[in-house]
Amino acid sequence: NASFAAANMMMRFYSTYDEEYARKIYPFIVACADFWQDYLVFQDGRYVVIGDVFYETAPWINFEGHFNCVVSLGMARLSFQSAKALSQFLHVDGKRHKEWDNLLKHLSPFPVGKDAEGRESLDYCEQTDRSASGTNRILMHGVLLPTGLTGPCTTPEYTRIMREDLGKWKAADGRDWGNSMGNGIETVYPGAARVGFPPQEILKHLKERIMNGSYPNCYIYADGGGIETLAAVPATINEMMMQSYEGILRIFPCWDKSMNGSFDHLRAYGAFLVSSAVQDGEIQNVTLQSEKGRECKMENPWPGKAVKLTRDGKSVKTLKGDILRFKTKVGETIELTRK
Repeated sequence: NASFAAANMMMRFYSTYDEEYARKIYPFIVACADFWQDYLVFQDGRYVVIGDVFYETAPWINFEGHFNCVVSLGMARLSFQSAKALSQFLHVDGKRHKEWDNLLKHLSPFPVGKDAEGRESLDYCEQTDRSASGTNRILMHGVLLPTGLTGPCTTPEYTRIMREDLGKWKAADGRDWGNSMGNGIETVYPGAARVGFPPQEILKHLKERIMNGSYPNCYIYADGGGIETLAAVPATINEMMMQSYEGILRIFPCWDKSMNGSFDHLRAYGAFLVSSAVQDGEIQNVTLQSEKGRECKMENPWPGKAVKLTRDGKSVKTLKGDILRFKTKVGETIELTRK
């Protein structure tokens, strides 16, 4: 739970680059990194997680011989990455970078096996029962949301595997996609958007989930959760319209462009407020307000096309390429348009 809290703290930090907030959370993040550094065991040239289980609580299940629980691997990696990122931002504890880098370099990768059809699929842990493997909401916590450790820009292979895993999801009653009736609606649907699952399918299953599990006042109920359950729908729509958790802005990355849509001042990693729209199948202008003056990396909203960059109403330069990179100043407004 401490590492989950750290993941959410880092989402806020990356979205604001608020120095006061960074100083407030830094001791907690370092404490999480210290815990994992002490907990990991170095074996055969790599760090492994021993004595942990994949499920949230499962003392009645025999996990003898299982190790490297995916959620634990994800939380350990998140903790080391976060400690270093905050340390660099605050210019403190530079002497610890080498040890955090070493832990990250030698930390075991997420385990991947093959299912009965010979298809690659994520494993809950190493030496697991293959009948109980494949992406689900708990695995998503460690790999995708809230950790943000995998994605189409940084780890396309993991993303492909997860997208294919989601395509294998079946519901016994035909209405509980992703087993989200009990819990997990806040993870299943935004996570599906992050890996680029077909947007029509996401909306179809989300609507079914709402219809089959909500009160007349539109409150979506679940066996667990609370505030996190309330976040499910806006989080899903936001992730379909804009993503930035990999440090790269992506505009309408998981949207059915036959549907018109728009968003205004969505907060993105890098402390940017972003607005855009899609109309008649085409992405319109993208407007970005920079709060902290950080460099922006953006996936070209118009693949193969040149992009005109305008600063505070004045045309400045033409950008080209799959990834657009440009510097910003504190408080300025930048507009991108297709040339």
